[in-house]
Formats: sequence, C-alpha cells, structure tokens
Amino acid sequence: MQDARRHCVEARPADVSLSEIDRSTESDAKQDLAVRLGLRLVSGLSTDASTRIVAARAEVPFADAQDLALRARLKQREMQRLAGADALLSLAGHRRQQVWQATDWHRLPPLPKARRCAGTMRPPA
Repeated sequence: MQDARRHCVEARPADVSLSEIDRSTESDAKQDLAVRLGLRLVSGLSTDASTRIVAARAEVPFADAQDLALRARLKQREMQRLAGADALLSLAGHRRQQVWQATDWHRLPPLPKARRCAGTMRPPA
C-alpha cells in the first residue's frame, strides 16, 4: 500500500460489494488507477468467510447487510468484524449503522401464529 501511495495510486478500503479476497486494481471514469483492499485484510475475518462472500456476490449483488449475512452464511461475529473494518459501507452507510445492522440481523424467529379454536384465539400447544 505504501508503494501505491508513493506512486499516487489511490488506496480504497475493503468493501463486501467490491473487494475480492486479495487486493485488486480498479479504475474510475478518468481511468485513474486505484488499489482496492481485499477482504482477507479485515482483521479476524477468515479466508473461508471471505470466499463465501465473494462467491455469494458473484451470483447476485447483496441487497443489504442481512442478505449478505444469510447468503454468505456469516456468523454475527464475522458481521461485526466487517462492520468494524467499515467494509459494509456500500450496504449500510455510516459506521454506526453498519455495527447496528451487523448485530441486529440475527434476530429471534417470529412467534408461532395462534390457532383459532371455537371463535377464540389460543396459543399453540
């Protein structure tokens, strides 16, 4: 990364919507070159998790943080690592919002629907 900076090449952060496992090069509309950090550089994120993210994204881009977590089969801790590295920016915006969404996606399942018995509502047995 230091070499990139010495040559006036922009260094861009890891992002689940854009990063590969390892760093990669990108260019903008003016054809200026940039280096995108890879997901493996996210502290505490396993190579296996990075691989699942890239594979799931190759099928269909992620709609939001919950979609990422479900399709890439990420644990809450992995989501928190991504949020801490600001790697959810394209999906969740501000860092605090990223952290909130990373911890909130793993909600309790909905309660079962009550059954209707003889005109009254009773909880399931």
